[in-house]
Amino acid sequence: MSASGWRPDIASSPRRPQCCPTADLKTGGLFRGTVVAKKRTLRTLSSEVPAPETVEQVLLHLHRRQDREAAIVGASLVESALQERLLRSFDSAAGGLEQCLFEDRGPLSDFNSKILVAQAFAVIPDRLAEDMQRIRKIRNCFAHARIDVGFDEPLIAKEVLELAAAMAVQSSVEKYPDSYPPDYGSAKTSFGLSCYITYTMLKSEAFAAVMRGTTSKAPETMAGR
Repeated sequence: MSASGWRPDIASSPRRPQCCPTADLKTGGLFRGTVVAKKRTLRTLSSEVPAPETVEQVLLHLHRRQDREAAIVGASLVESALQERLLRSFDSAAGGLEQCLFEDRGPLSDFNSKILVAQAFAVIPDRLAEDMQRIRKIRNCFAHARIDVGFDEPLIAKEVLELAAAMAVQSSVEKYPDSYPPDYGSAKTSFGLSCYITYTMLKSEAFAAVMRGTTSKAPETMAGR
């Protein structure tokens, strides 16, 4: 209490996140359904996401791109969908924390952290988390390799073939070889389809409802288990 006897009403005062003192709680970013205008930088440019219909076309045609580009772009779009799913699962009262969590050196600023937290809080099932970890590792290999690598590299192809969608594609190609183009079962095509399916699941409200336990359908069914 001050010398004048005045005492602020703490309960009604907006509480500004300590980790992010410049956060604007009146807008609250994506937590409150609005977007805070930001200065456009190289970092914000790298995090911009195309329109949903464009994303689908990009993912469905990854096999037509150069290998390194396909791996990096596909994984980046999956990561953006996971971030959006996490945001939707958070309490709306946590407005203003988005920048603290996902930018700079925030606890969810990297792909691995997003996957672990989403798995720990049952935002995604274990099988989907395993697939996203493989997508992340493949992306990292392409992004950091100092030599020319491609999806025909045995170590990369092995990781791709462990993806649930890739296993399903391979099984279909083996059963009905005359029904698919010659390269349909390739590692790059399987990786692109895995990214597309993972992205679609993360964007699906029906899938989110399953994970929240508001329907009786088991999440393992939708996750490919």
